[in-house]
Amino acid sequence: MKRRALLIGLLAVTMLFSVGAIDSYLANRMELFTTNPLSLGHADSDEGIVIHKFGRNDEPTAADDVWDCSETAIGGPAVYPFQSSAFSLYASSDNAGDTSQTITVEGLDANWERVQEDVDLDGQNFELVGTASNWLRVFRAYNASATALLGNVYLGLDATGTLGVPTNVATTLQACIQIGNGQTLMAIYTTADDEQTWITQFCSTVLDITPGTPGYATLLPQIRLNLPATQSWRVSTTFGLGADGTSDRCQVLHPPMYLAERTDVKFTIEGVSLDYITSTFNMVIIKK
Repeated sequence: MKRRALLIGLLAVTMLFSVGAIDSYLANRMELFTTNPLSLGHADSDEGIVIHKFGRNDEPTAADDVWDCSETAIGGPAVYPFQSSAFSLYASSDNAGDTSQTITVEGLDANWERVQEDVDLDGQNFELVGTASNWLRVFRAYNASATALLGNVYLGLDATGTLGVPTNVATTLQACIQIGNGQTLMAIYTTADDEQTWITQFCSTVLDITPGTPGYATLLPQIRLNLPATQSWRVSTTFGLGADGTSDRCQVLHPPMYLAERTDVKFTIEGVSLDYITSTFNMVIIKK
């Protein structure tokens, strides 16, 4: 009996050292998950964060991505324009009265690391956000001021336009804040080089507002790797939803889905006969 217990103990020690050899960094931080996972939700955590990503498409059509700037909503592209090289980002409002608000913008810098910058709006003028040529991705922006926005806010590659609307909004818009929302609604994200990222669940909700005529939607969460080079998009799971009113579905991932560095994530609408679509995904992120 003693020999059997000793053998089990030796096997446990061997497994412990094997796990450490695989990823000692992750093993040292498993306590975050087992003893105090809520600490990851703190905005200033030195260890990691939890992110709830959410997006909406008010005018969904087949092949649209789930974000609130596409096509008829605000004039942006239906398929989100992930950029292949670093760019300068400019902010503007289509209302000349938006001159006292500060917009906080989150994304990735030219080194694929998380960046957050503030920009003060100057009405319909185009203001540089952060440092020139230092953005690779934009995945969230919000009004960080006490004063509500009067117009739509555009965040894009263009430094010029008409009455605050960028010249090439249909192709180069990276994010927007619609009137009344106070922040972006985009089910779009890209993982950073200096972080380890897991998706814990995907969710979608659909709404049909025409009584007696049920609608449907097929939604595809997709990922695309950019390391060592940009690959093509591939489907991660599928959502088929029907509604005569509203319908929703969540898929909890056990175990969570690991995302490599520089991985783009988005929700795409494959087919739709509905009035309104929202999509979300939750992530646990551990800093390297």
